[in-house]
Amino acid sequence: MTKLYLFLLLFILPVLSRGSPLPGKAANWHDDTIKRGLSVQVTNNSQKEITAYDPSITLKYTDGSTPSTPSQIQQAPPGQTKIDHNKLRKPSKHSAEPAKGEFQDNQIELAPDQERRQLRESRYKDAYPEIKDPADTNPGGPTEDYTYSFVDYAGKVDPFPASRSAAVVIGTVLGGKAFVSKDHTFVYSDFKVRVDQVLKQDPSANLTVGGLLVAMKQGGTIHFPSGHVRHFLNNGHGMPAIGAQYLFFLLKPDPVPEYETAIGAVYELRNGRVYALDDVSAEFDGVSEPEFLGKVQAAIAAQSARTGAKP
Repeated sequence: MTKLYLFLLLFILPVLSRGSPLPGKAANWHDDTIKRGLSVQVTNNSQKEITAYDPSITLKYTDGSTPSTPSQIQQAPPGQTKIDHNKLRKPSKHSAEPAKGEFQDNQIELAPDQERRQLRESRYKDAYPEIKDPADTNPGGPTEDYTYSFVDYAGKVDPFPASRSAAVVIGTVLGGKAFVSKDHTFVYSDFKVRVDQVLKQDPSANLTVGGLLVAMKQGGTIHFPSGHVRHFLNNGHGMPAIGAQYLFFLLKPDPVPEYETAIGAVYELRNGRVYALDDVSAEFDGVSEPEFLGKVQAAIAAQSARTGAKP
């Protein structure tokens, strides 16, 4: 098997310093075999306003090939003296702001719900370095900052992953909440979705129109006891808007009994047009809804024909 290495060259551009960029440091790596990606997290704790993270990610294989995939979040215009937090909180072109949650969440859950949450959190254990209140180590630092994850993939992301999806639905997002795992090494958001149409049924769930489901996306905004706010975001991976309607390809990776959204496979349906939530699938932005749904249904039908399963 060809082995994959990933290197990061990162520059952080502070507004107050007009000299050379400051070299940043990758805080942590995470390899996700289910979603087939490698990610790196970088946190701004320089005590300066940041205008851009400008990473250059290189994939290096043992056969000597080294394709380069540079990426960029946001570059401040010349002369701008303060970063636009409203834009930076939206990690993709069609993203809403992330769901919010508390670092110390004292909500009481039923035992089955706790068990499901523990299974999910165990799958993503150590996705981040241990998360602590930033004010504990940097009391004079900024009161709001960001941890961005940069994800790269060995191969093209499938925009219609019907074969890997437990279900494909059109649904309206009713609410969202961010969580920190019990071991403080993962941040994720649960979105409550009302099912408007079932395109591929999950035999284990028997989804119905008007019913509710919960879909998870990595990331979210966490409020710490000190009052500090940190946004945990994946560059190019959007957050759904409350009240908006989306088409979701939903994964249910073993042993997790809950849905996760497939990367590059969540699409907002608005005014008869389609808009990709993740930038990697931006080729479908503006496509008419009937044309797009035809492509989705064709992908589901092709998968059903291969496996003999009913949509």
